[in-house]
Amino acid sequence: MQWRATVAWALATAGIAAPLVSVGQETQTVGILCHCRADFPPLQAFEAGLAELGWRNGANVQLVRRASDGDPARLARDAEDLVRLNPHVIFAGFTPAVVAVQKHTSKIPVVFAGVSDPIEIGAAGQIARPDRNFTGVTTMNRELMPKRLELLKEAMPELATVGYLANPLYALHQPQLKEIETAANRLGLTLIAVEARNPEDIDRGFAQLVSRRVQALLVQQDPLFTGQHKRVVQLAESHRLPAMYPLRSYFDAGGMMWYGANLVGQFRRAADHVDRVLKGARPGALPIERPAKLTLTINLKVARQLGIEISQIFLAHADEIIE
Repeated sequence: MQWRATVAWALATAGIAAPLVSVGQETQTVGILCHCRADFPPLQAFEAGLAELGWRNGANVQLVRRASDGDPARLARDAEDLVRLNPHVIFAGFTPAVVAVQKHTSKIPVVFAGVSDPIEIGAAGQIARPDRNFTGVTTMNRELMPKRLELLKEAMPELATVGYLANPLYALHQPQLKEIETAANRLGLTLIAVEARNPEDIDRGFAQLVSRRVQALLVQQDPLFTGQHKRVVQLAESHRLPAMYPLRSYFDAGGMMWYGANLVGQFRRAADHVDRVLKGARPGALPIERPAKLTLTINLKVARQLGIEISQIFLAHADEIIE
């Protein structure tokens, strides 16, 4: 779907008529940098959110879009290119985009979404008052990964060995791996971490998981896997591996379980931050938003196909169940 068509569709279906630019009003520039595909639904929600707030591309705002399609080299070039253009604000989707922008500017206001731990990567001094040129919406994914492992164990009480598909190039890989290993030890689980640095490694990673006889799978939130979410779900299904995923897109593609924040909603909320910055707010004074709600979804049909019987007690925790 084309970017402009997506915004028009969102406005039409919502019945929203955004105001046109006033005579003499300066056209502001918003750089959009996302470590994702150009047609990524949350990214479309961000643009639709800007339109709802009255920011019309080509009228009172000029959107300069860069979507890396998960290619780190392309992301690095795009980040440098956008900073060189010196936009009024940059929107950065996902942790790698924030890290890439950080290398080139500490002055241009940056609003982010899809970021797991902004403090760890140096984008903020604290959540309540970032005190830097970054603000936005955090997924809390780093904090949630041990909880996802706990939920997987609760759903499968006999679980003993869990695979962890991870990209070692992810900015939070090492601290997060230690936290998941600590959680695994506490739960009496053996954790088998398998690395994938590019899409070609994903198939090899699953082959390693199968050879190590893992009984279930936890997937890192790195955009490498997000961009390949349908393939990851298909591989898990073909190898009969029940999995807990970090984003809703995996569940919608047929994954067994997902626990986390609504990424579409978070990208939409980021549009509100951009709106405030364009109207003069300093990013460092805008608190970083944490998820208002965390959702647990379960696909019982997939679980039964994999021979897993999930108890009614566990199902009572779920916000959404597919029979």
